[in-house]
Amino acid sequence: MTSLRTARGCDLGYLRDDLGVDVLTQRAGYLQELQATGLATLTGTVLRLTDAGKLLADHITLELFQG
Repeated sequence: MTSLRTARGCDLGYLRDDLGVDVLTQRAGYLQELQATGLATLTGTVLRLTDAGKLLADHITLELFQG
């Protein structure tokens, strides 16, 4: 999840397929909220934080995995 801080973002498909962590399904509502509030974009399975989202990266990571 540290890749969220990078321009390339985090491939949630990789987390699901290779690590068994299905954030795409388990936190779908939160992912939609992040997009609606302009904190992140989701392209395919790649989650990228916007500049505003990067300011909240620790909180967003906690919310994604705490679910």
